[in-house]
Amino acid sequence: MLFLLIKDDDAQHVLVGGVDEIIDDSFDLFTRIGYLKPTDIAGEGASFFVLSDVKSKDCFAELKSIEFVANTEIANIISKANALNHEYSIDAIIVGSHPDHVHQNDQDLIAAMKIENTIFYKQLCGEYATSSAYAFATANTLLKENKSVKNVLIYNQYANSNHSLILLSAC
Repeated sequence: MLFLLIKDDDAQHVLVGGVDEIIDDSFDLFTRIGYLKPTDIAGEGASFFVLSDVKSKDCFAELKSIEFVANTEIANIISKANALNHEYSIDAIIVGSHPDHVHQNDQDLIAAMKIENTIFYKQLCGEYATSSAYAFATANTLLKENKSVKNVLIYNQYANSNHSLILLSAC
């Protein structure tokens, strides 16, 4: 929604972010309902960013595409990711798995896209509802620090039905 505010010229600068804190009660609840599995590492974090339609000298990342898709097969997500790769030549992919427990959707996407540079971010931050904000921060840092990386795709999913694809490019 905020992305649309900027695209439609309704706002010039927007502060966006994600925050999660885990306490004993939420940990117990998430474990009981199956949100946290035995192989997951519970996490918490906070990440904030300023999105702007004004390109400044300090810009190092540009949000090119963001898509949230529910109730679809991984083949549809792979098709969307490959279309982005065809248009932008993606240099790295950031996925919401732990490298020791790679989710099948992540495996399928990585294999289909044939991108060598893969970052598994949940080994660093753990599992939490807004962990995609951590991945967004990771992509921004990668684009800022590694000048050979021009386009980064973030893929995350939950329960095989809620998927997100976020593409960032170097300014």
